[in-house]
Amino acid sequence: MSAPPLDDRGVTPFEPMSVRELCRRTYSVVRGSPLATAGSIAAVTLVIGIFSVFARIPVADPAGPGYRPDSESRQVLITLGLWPGGAVLGTAMWFSGALCSFGMVAVVVARALFGHRTSARQAWRATRPRLAALVGLALIDIAVFLVPLVVCSSLAILFAEATGPGPANVVALALGGVAFLAMLLLMPTVVLSPQAVVLERSGPITGFRRAVTLQRRGFPRLFALVTAVNLSAFAVSVAFVVPFMAAAVAIAGGPASAADQPVERLVFASIGWVASQILTLPFSMSFYSLLYTDQRIRYEGFAAVLRAEADGGPSDRRIDQVWRAPVPGSS
Repeated sequence: MSAPPLDDRGVTPFEPMSVRELCRRTYSVVRGSPLATAGSIAAVTLVIGIFSVFARIPVADPAGPGYRPDSESRQVLITLGLWPGGAVLGTAMWFSGALCSFGMVAVVVARALFGHRTSARQAWRATRPRLAALVGLALIDIAVFLVPLVVCSSLAILFAEATGPGPANVVALALGGVAFLAMLLLMPTVVLSPQAVVLERSGPITGFRRAVTLQRRGFPRLFALVTAVNLSAFAVSVAFVVPFMAAAVAIAGGPASAADQPVERLVFASIGWVASQILTLPFSMSFYSLLYTDQRIRYEGFAAVLRAEADGGPSDRRIDQVWRAPVPGSS
């Protein structure tokens, strides 16, 4: 696959991008700056994977050859919330770490549009001042995703208490579909907000609102692309994780509850998850950052700003500042 075409200055032409062009430029970004994209994601996922294993070892299955607390101690730990608490903390860490990587990838994409490659150090230096805002954005994202889950779960429980388990199963399934659809509809906002926080230097709330503003026009196309990328990444991840899970079952035995698994299975599952994220996230994050740029070019007239900066031979400082430039007609 060839790299995106450049003009005679080595700069990518600034114009609305087709799906094919988005994919080509995504590949070019990851290939041009692998350490700043795949490397940063690998570091984050590896740390989260190790944490998730150690957080769950105290409640691991005592039948396995790993850590073996007695059954009463295990039950106390689960009752005290070590398993769900560790899972919630791991999720918060994952959102925060993923958005930090997202910020670094956004910087890489911003510089790649001007024909610049970006080292991991350069991407980190540009993203580091925005870490607190990215963590705040991660908390907002978690809260936003929890709303449809909590509402639909509460409605399902209330309906089950009123009608019994038979009809409640059908209603719970329907409400689960509603919650899933609501989360899909939220995804464009989630994947466009890190760029606003890092490139536009917005706060977490302002960045989230900015992402909402960016999708007011062209939402059907944006939603279709984000959903397609998410489903494709999920399919690749599942295909990659299944062999690790099969190996875990072969070594550690049959099924167990999420809170009661042998250590070996935890390790194999974490290895598969880390590998799948390293394989898919650099491309999906780069694609979303290019999609953010495409939305601004299509609906905010941002191409003129980018061309003006390219004509001036942009320095690193100007590349970092160009995304904050006001665009006539943008809201």
